[in-house]
Amino acid sequence: MDPLLQEHRRQTVAGFLSVALTVVLAALGIADWLAVRGAFIDLLSRAGVDPYAWQAVEYGTFITLGIIWLAYVYYAQHYLKQRADAGKIWAACAKLLAIQLALLFVCELAIYAMDGKKNATADWLLAAAEGLCAPVLFFVSAALAKRAVPSESER
Repeated sequence: MDPLLQEHRRQTVAGFLSVALTVVLAALGIADWLAVRGAFIDLLSRAGVDPYAWQAVEYGTFITLGIIWLAYVYYAQHYLKQRADAGKIWAACAKLLAIQLALLFVCELAIYAMDGKKNATADWLLAAAEGLCAPVLFFVSAALAKRAVPSESER
């Protein structure tokens, strides 16, 4: 087969795969966005913020975290595309997913520490799953990065 055509197909598949994985990471990023916002609002309510400032605080955190989420989505797509071209997309995806799960876990812990929920077993199970999956995914990412398949240009 023509090497130029083969390289073009490989780059096309890498682009589609990076976009598909970015959609998954963006959906989980929305959960991160809402979890960080909830933890921040709980933190401010414990700090005794003026009730007249709540509307501005809510809008400000919503917009600021939305901009951070959008920047993360752009970065994730760019990073995944680069890693796909290098043959290391699964390691990169596992790393980004682990970071997001770790962020969810930290937000859950902060909310539990502030609210003191004692009998929310379903919430605790979800937080425990996030807390266990994050380091596992970090290790999987490291293992996949060591044995990733190099691209044609690196051989």
